[in-house]
Amino acid sequence: MRVSGLLLTLCLTLPASSVACTTASDDGVGEDEAAHTAKEPVHANSPYFWAPTDYATFKRVAQAPPFRVGEPLGGDEPVTQRLQAWADRIHAEVSKDVKRKTGKALVAPKPIIVVVPAKEANAWVSGVPACITGRADLSALGPARADKTAALAFVEHDRVKEAFRMFGGPPPECATPDTWTDPDAVVDFFNTLGSRCKLTKDGDAVRVTGEGCDLQNASATAPTVASRLTIYAASPYVHFTTAMIALADNEEAIAGVVAHELGHYYRAHAIGELVMGKYNHWYEQRAVPDTKLPDAAPDNAALESRFREAIPYPMPRVEGQTLGYRITGLAIDELPAALADAGLCAEARDKLGEWRWDFGLGAFFVKKTTQEAYLDYERALLACAETVRITDGPAPGALSREKLDDAFSRGAGDLATPTVGGATLADALRAINARALAAGAKADAFLAEVQSRRLGRYTVEQEADDFSVEYIARSGVTPIVRVDSYLGLVKARASEDPERFAANNGGMDAAACESLYRAGWRAPGSNELVVVPLGNLNEPHHGDCYRLFNMTQEIQAHRLRKSRTAPPSGATPWATVRAAAQQATDAFRPGGGPGGGGPFGGPQHAPQGGGPGGGVIIDGF
Repeated sequence: MRVSGLLLTLCLTLPASSVACTTASDDGVGEDEAAHTAKEPVHANSPYFWAPTDYATFKRVAQAPPFRVGEPLGGDEPVTQRLQAWADRIHAEVSKDVKRKTGKALVAPKPIIVVVPAKEANAWVSGVPACITGRADLSALGPARADKTAALAFVEHDRVKEAFRMFGGPPPECATPDTWTDPDAVVDFFNTLGSRCKLTKDGDAVRVTGEGCDLQNASATAPTVASRLTIYAASPYVHFTTAMIALADNEEAIAGVVAHELGHYYRAHAIGELVMGKYNHWYEQRAVPDTKLPDAAPDNAALESRFREAIPYPMPRVEGQTLGYRITGLAIDELPAALADAGLCAEARDKLGEWRWDFGLGAFFVKKTTQEAYLDYERALLACAETVRITDGPAPGALSREKLDDAFSRGAGDLATPTVGGATLADALRAINARALAAGAKADAFLAEVQSRRLGRYTVEQEADDFSVEYIARSGVTPIVRVDSYLGLVKARASEDPERFAANNGGMDAAACESLYRAGWRAPGSNELVVVPLGNLNEPHHGDCYRLFNMTQEIQAHRLRKSRTAPPSGATPWATVRAAAQQATDAFRPGGGPGGGGPFGGPQHAPQGGGPGGGVIIDGF
C-alpha cells in the first residue's frame, strides 16, 4: 500500500478519539509527548545488556529455533540488505535518543540482520548466555545439603538454575563477550537490576544470597557450588526466515517486524524478563490511553496468584466434552496406558490415533476434526469405565488401585491429591472430574474478571510493539501503517488456519477483527471502546487482534506521526525481494532435528521454557 494520503483518510474516517491528527515534530512524536520508551529506548546505557560475539560462538551457545532452518543468506543479498537498511535507520534513531538523554554514545552494538531459509514464517532475537563470574557459592540457597559442584548455573530474578544438557546435545556453556572486560563491574551491574538474587564478591568468586532468591528444583541433591555463573544478554544477531519475508506483500509490513524485533533487542528483554522482574504484570486498561507504561493493578499479586492457580498452562477445550479439560491428558495418555497393561477397554483404546498428539505440551487449540475424534473416544472410554472394577491387587478383568493412583497422579497432577476412591473406574473418574470441573470454573471466573475489569497483562511483546510504532515513525513511515500492514500479515496467517486464529482471539475471526479496527475499536452506534480479548494468557504475544488494538492505542496516546526523514529505500523493487525470499523458501529442504542442516545444526541443548536458563529466544512475529 502507499503511505501518502493514508493519514488523511484515517483522520477523516475514524472516530476523533481513535487517531489524533496533530502536527508532527521532526522526531516523529507529538510535541506534548510525555516520557516513554521513545525517549528511553534502553533500560540503561550499560554494555552488559548486550553480548556481542562472533557468529560461530553464537551458534555454539545460543538456543536453536524450534523449527528447521538453512544456512544464512549472504549479507550482500538484496533480501538481507533491505532489512539491514531498516535496522541501521532505527539504530541511528535510538543512538540519537540515548545521546540526548545521557550525553554519551549508545553502547549497544549495531544489530546484524541474519536471514535464514525456513518453511516457518517467523523472526526472533536471541539471548546469549554470558559468563558473569567464576566460582559461585550457592550453599545459602535451598535446604542444607552435602557439597556438590555444577559446571554452570544461571542466575535469574528470583532463582538459580543448574544448566544441563538435553537430547544428547553438548554441555551448555557461556560466552565471554569482548565488551565484558571487568568481572567486578558485571557483578555490580547485576546487583542494580532489581533481582531478588544478589551477588556478593569474594575474591574471584561470588556468593549468591537474597530474600526471595531460591534454587530451582531445590533438594538434598542440588548443587552447593557452580564453577561458572551466567546470565542471558541480548545478541546482536536478529534472525528472519525467508518465509516471514515472503509473507509481507509490502515493505512497510516487514519494516514493522524489524522495528518490533529491535524493541526486544534495545530493551534487552533476554535480561529484562528473566532477571529484572519488570514484565508480566496485570494492569487496568484506560478508555483514554495513558502516555506512560501501565502501572501494575493494586491487586496485581493476588491476580497473579489466581492466574497461576486457575490457568497454569494452555489447555485446549473440546466443545461438548464430559470430562473437564484439565484432565484431558489423563484421559488420552496415562489412563489408556494403564488400561492396556490390564488388557481392558480395547474398543475405546482403538479409537486413539495420531490426533491425540494435537493435545501436546503447550497446546492452546485443537481443530474440529481432532475434537470430533476425541469425543468419539471419550464416549467409548466412559462406557467401558462403568464395567472396570477397581481392586486392591491385580485381578483378571480389573484395574488395580495402585495402577489407577499412578495414572491419576501422572495425568492429573494436583487434582489427584487426595486420592479418589470408588468401586469402578467410572466412580473414580466421576470423583476426579468433579475436581477438574471446579478448577475449570475457577478459570472461567478469572477470565470473566479479566474481561469485566478490562485487564491487560504487560509483556515484553507489548513493549516491543510499542517500540515498533514509535521507531517506525522516526524512520519515515506513518505509524498507523505499521498497524495496517501488520493486519495484512495477520490476515494472511489467519487464512491458512481460520480455526486457530479464532481460538487465539477469543472466538473472533479475522474479518470481525478487521471490522473493529476500521471502526476505531467501537461497536456500531457506540462511542465506547469494546473489550478486545487478550487471547492466550500463557503466551506473551496474546492475540493478534489485541496487538492491533494496543498499537493503535499507543499511536493515539503519544500522537505519533512520521518524521520528515524519508524512509530507507533500495535499488531492488520489493516485489523482487519478496520473490527471492519465496524462491529460497520453496527451495529449502528441511533435514535433521530443529535447526538441522543450518546455523543451529545438531540437537537443541537449551529449549525455550526449560533446559539451561529457559526463555532465551524472544519470538517476534
